[in-house]
Amino acid sequence: MVEVDVFWTFGIGALFATAAYKEIRKEREEGKKWYETKSFLYNLLFHSVLFVPSGVYLLWANTGWETMYMLNKNMPAIIPCLFAMTNILFAILGYRVAYGFVVSGKMKLANLTWMFGWGMMLFILLVGWKRFLYAGTFTDWNGEVINWFSYVAEPVKHYRLIDFFSFHIFYALIGMGIFFVPAIAIPLIIWLRR
Repeated sequence: MVEVDVFWTFGIGALFATAAYKEIRKEREEGKKWYETKSFLYNLLFHSVLFVPSGVYLLWANTGWETMYMLNKNMPAIIPCLFAMTNILFAILGYRVAYGFVVSGKMKLANLTWMFGWGMMLFILLVGWKRFLYAGTFTDWNGEVINWFSYVAEPVKHYRLIDFFSFHIFYALIGMGIFFVPAIAIPLIIWLRR
């Protein structure tokens, strides 16, 4: 979802830097800059090849759900572009902030950096759980445009909570998780073992 992805990409970038702390310190001694490290290049690769395309796919295919039913397909064309750009920028920012803490030996702050990103993502999902688990369309949530000026309690069309687990977005998220979980976990395990 657009609202959580900014924090999630920040958190993932910071997590990659924090997990690769030994490698980062070694590469720094070799004279490499932060953007030349293997973990930073992996951060860019992960977000460019997996995260951003999956987010843009979800935004285009399920605009209402991806924007927590704030936008529909009539959104300005710049929105998907900005969404893709912010995901990459915040992944870089998260990495860079945690990298700064790692090289200065402040591992607690490096860990707090990725925890902040992941924590904010989870906080937004918890606060917006009704929208996150809603198994309907933009129109199901907001009603027809002609009725927007009359007060209607959200959502207009009700679904049972369990309907989310048969909703096509649930299956899309499971499919993406098959690639995301190993792409995040395997490098973390490798970096932490070194």
